[in-house]
Formats: sequence, C-alpha cells, structure tokens
Amino acid sequence: MAESARFTEDRINLTEEEKEALNIVLTWLLSCPVPEEATFTFFVPDKAKAGGSYETITGRIRKHDPIARTITLDSGRIIPVTDLCEITCAAYERHLQGPSS
Repeated sequence: MAESARFTEDRINLTEEEKEALNIVLTWLLSCPVPEEATFTFFVPDKAKAGGSYETITGRIRKHDPIARTITLDSGRIIPVTDLCEITCAAYERHLQGPSS
C-alpha cells in the first residue's frame, strides 16, 4: 500500500526552444578549458511506477559521453543528457554579459 501512496511527478516536456537553450549552455560548459560549477536539474524516473522526481545537484562536469549521451559530474553522479531540464551557471551568465567596463 505504501508503494501506491508514494507520490511521483510527470516528466516535463521541454519545448524545442527550451531544448536549444539547454544545449547552448551545455555546449558552453563542455568547451570551458577549466570546468565551471553549474547547477543541474534533471528527471529521475521511478523504478517501480510511472513518473519519477526531479533532482537538483551542483557540480562540475568531469566527463561527457556523446555516445551514451551522459555527463558525469565531479561527484561521480552520471546524468543522462535527455533527462536534463535546467542548467544554471554563474560563469555562463557573466559570459553573456560580456567584459565589464
């Protein structure tokens, strides 16, 4: 009974524009000569029932596997790129603002 009472969330379906924005940030992070810290929000499918939950973790990308479509963070956590729904990075935001005067 406890299993059926456990709450799960539906996966958010990103728009094409949201996917493109996510891809731009990820590509920028992967191109940095020194890994930048970022916060990743991603969907974790439930192993027992439909749905899942969202998790947010902060770290630096240690490895990117384009074949498996995963990133591995410095903590060792492996995140499927297809499960990402948000990436925030202060260094990327500064990059967008350009050099300060």
